[in-house]
Amino acid sequence: LIIHPVIFRLNVKVDGKEPCLDLVLENLLTKEVSTLSSQIKNSWKFLKGIDEYMTDVEKMFQDTFIHKEYVYNVCSKFANYLRENGDETLADELMERAIIHDNSKIVNKDEFRALTGIINDKSCLKDASSKLSQFKQDSIELHWKHNKHHPEYFEKIEDMTKLDKMEMCCDWAARAIQYNTNLLEFVEKRQEDRFHFPELIYDEVYHYCKILISL
Repeated sequence: LIIHPVIFRLNVKVDGKEPCLDLVLENLLTKEVSTLSSQIKNSWKFLKGIDEYMTDVEKMFQDTFIHKEYVYNVCSKFANYLRENGDETLADELMERAIIHDNSKIVNKDEFRALTGIINDKSCLKDASSKLSQFKQDSIELHWKHNKHHPEYFEKIEDMTKLDKMEMCCDWAARAIQYNTNLLEFVEKRQEDRFHFPELIYDEVYHYCKILISL
């Protein structure tokens, strides 16, 4: 099952109250209606924390699809950069990854259930110095096992491909934009307290992140 890069708008009134979901029905391939700046407007309820009327399951769906759209747009910018530098194949492969990014959060029942249980904890996304609690790490391990853009997928980090690392950096950049955090600070902190990449891999990852910031 492939979830295409589409955000859904479902305005359902419950007893005259706020809608249960407010997701935008837009084809992400249409650049005119899907830009990085437009997503703040489209996702204000979730990003500003005005989501008391939503169940955790609804929050999980909304968070996943909003994040997928951010990632798609960041990947689009990186892919354009790659094409400008003569790497059409890698650009196309990155966009294929962007389309299916984080689909496992929705299509895998066990993963969806585990991540829904921690949907209200955004500490590690908003604060680069925040570390994963054991409970949160246990909950998110299923997601790591299903997605090659997470270093924890690999027994040996050297097995992570260039494409894996690029998608990973786009994922980080998307979260940095969503939560208005410092991307390079995040990379530096995570290298220190979690990833411990070999020097050459760390330099490569840091380089990709600096490119994304410039874009």
